[in-house]
Amino acid sequence: MIVIHTGVLPQEATTEGIELCNPKDYPNVRLEIQKALKSGEACNIYVKHRACDEWFWDLRDYGNATIVNDDPRERLKRKLKLVALPPDLTSHPDWIIELRLMELHISQKVEGDVWTWILSEKLGPSWSAGEPSFDHLGTIVDWYLSNATISDSLVTVLKQRQRLAKDRWVSNAKGELRSAYELFFDDPVKNSVFLTCWQNLEKYYVDELDRWLREDGYHAPSLTWVAFKLPALPLNADIEHRFSPKARAYWNSRLTKGNVELREVLTGMSGLLLGELEAIENYVRQDLISVDRLQIEELRAKFAALANASSLVDAVRAHVPPKEITEPKDNWLEDNWITWAANEYIPYKKWLIDRGKDSLVAAKYCSLYENWLFSNYPAFVGRAERLIFTSFNYIKAELANESAVI
Repeated sequence: MIVIHTGVLPQEATTEGIELCNPKDYPNVRLEIQKALKSGEACNIYVKHRACDEWFWDLRDYGNATIVNDDPRERLKRKLKLVALPPDLTSHPDWIIELRLMELHISQKVEGDVWTWILSEKLGPSWSAGEPSFDHLGTIVDWYLSNATISDSLVTVLKQRQRLAKDRWVSNAKGELRSAYELFFDDPVKNSVFLTCWQNLEKYYVDELDRWLREDGYHAPSLTWVAFKLPALPLNADIEHRFSPKARAYWNSRLTKGNVELREVLTGMSGLLLGELEAIENYVRQDLISVDRLQIEELRAKFAALANASSLVDAVRAHVPPKEITEPKDNWLEDNWITWAANEYIPYKKWLIDRGKDSLVAAKYCSLYENWLFSNYPAFVGRAERLIFTSFNYIKAELANESAVI
């Protein structure tokens, strides 16, 4: 089968076949077609010079040849099932290739303005919205947060359409909504960062957050009122990475004095910056902040929004001592001593040894346990269930299974 593709633009990439880019090559192309017809082989001809589009009219009625109008405008109309395209697309078929419109997905029938579909597919639904609102402005802020670098690399025609959309929203908005759009579009990349930080990092109002934003060139105080008009803006990974070191330095300077309650510290943190958690782990490791197991769960809940916080919370948990040892009683029976040793004394002693720590209380109880064990050991020898080796294996199994006994 011979397929003649007419209307193909010079800049279009083609699959395997022969390209007719210059009228001088027409005789050679006809020879190739003749050879293919005689041999019965398939052959694709891509006509990339407009003067040659109608030079294959004699093959229209030939059984083994098909002429297909592959002008980008015709292909797009077939794809969208439309009778006509907007005048500007009709005048600029190269835009169809440049924007790669033939590759775009069609989720539903395209009706009305084709550019609404193009903007929605190329930039996202927020750019195809018709009417301005604070909710809509929030989606635009989020778009600039996620596409700060993409925005500068857009093809010219898409930038022009962006500009038209911006002008339309500003023109249709009234009162404070119009002011919000105008202020934001003055520098959308910078302002998207400011608005997101101002919404999420209120724990650092006003001086500290002002300083952080000013240092990184994102300070936009005229937009503070807009932040509270918008829907919730998620703090993305880029902003978290940028401001996390600042939060860590801030809390390192505050916690250096020690004797600070963890709950008091948590009330001053956003729970959205890993640097906050890193500061806590640093000072817990140095025994400058005391933490119990209940507070570990509060810590985990506070930083639940951070995907990579779990390992740091576990690191903090490792510095929390096991259950505090209770003092042995003089009237304890054998079962009391064994249970106490397995559940309290040995886990706590191991925790101290692993961290190179010492405890006067543990040392005192160690002496009591030693005296009791020494005086009762002869009686254990005849009862295998109470042999020290048996208890040791039980404790080792508990430790290996990471049970409550540690």
